[in-house]
Amino acid sequence: MQSLAEKLYATISSAGEKEFWVSPRETYSYDRLATTLRGLFGLFHRRKLSAGDNILIVTADEWLGFSVFLAALLDGKVPIVLAPETPEFRLAAIALLTKPALVVTDRKRSKECWVEDAVYSGSAPVKFLNQFRNGKDQSLAVEIAKDTSREPCYTQHDDQTAYILFTSGTTSDPKGVVISHGNLAAQLATLTRLFEVSENSRLFNGLVLPHADGMIQGPILAAFCAATLVRPEQFELGRMNKYLSLVKAERSTHFFCVPTLYGMIDRYVDREDFFDAPELSGLISVSAKLDPNLWDRLEQ
Repeated sequence: MQSLAEKLYATISSAGEKEFWVSPRETYSYDRLATTLRGLFGLFHRRKLSAGDNILIVTADEWLGFSVFLAALLDGKVPIVLAPETPEFRLAAIALLTKPALVVTDRKRSKECWVEDAVYSGSAPVKFLNQFRNGKDQSLAVEIAKDTSREPCYTQHDDQTAYILFTSGTTSDPKGVVISHGNLAAQLATLTRLFEVSENSRLFNGLVLPHADGMIQGPILAAFCAATLVRPEQFELGRMNKYLSLVKAERSTHFFCVPTLYGMIDRYVDREDFFDAPELSGLISVSAKLDPNLWDRLEQ
């Protein structure tokens, strides 16, 4: 039986030049994703990472953070992704607890106490693999050239850890939740079935990637189904029209959002045609309970 990692990588490798990640600034194909992943597998090899090693990811660069997360997932490592604004004291506590074998972070955080071994993103947005930086400030492309990129190591079983999610709800300190490959496979299969996600789907998801609703129901679900992720810029009340206009412009089939933002849309939007698109099959609410009255108004 094909494992989750094998299914994901086979889907990615066979999708070719199809759009994978579409944003106002960049578009990445499945081929670009596959090339990036193979380079990261090579990096893991050069850093002598072993199966089950933790990789701590704290970066404002969404493409970099996602790529390392997925590469770790496919290669038998355990990604831990945290919000880039996480305070230094909290990162120090989580690093002490998880003992990461590799840290991927932004250069501005490289002097903080919790960083021991890091792959840094540059000051400008990372667009290509050769713009990554390691702890010695060498181009990662030079490092990879010393040892060619490789295919993933399939060492994962259903009961092994896929990733660790640090979640706090709304009032408490973050706690690490261990998600197994079996957990993740079941979640992705359920989402695919319930929301009828397919290779023809275009998933509009602007939620933050360090949260499962952003990462798993965004690029990971897209890769699982060979779908396309529509990734807008961060939601801002003053730019709501621009944010929502992208739904129809990119022919989105699924719209993922949280109740707080749905409430803002319900209260402040000045048009009613943002979701009036033949491709759009549904509005999906995640993260918290959606008020029934708000649900009715959105449906109408």
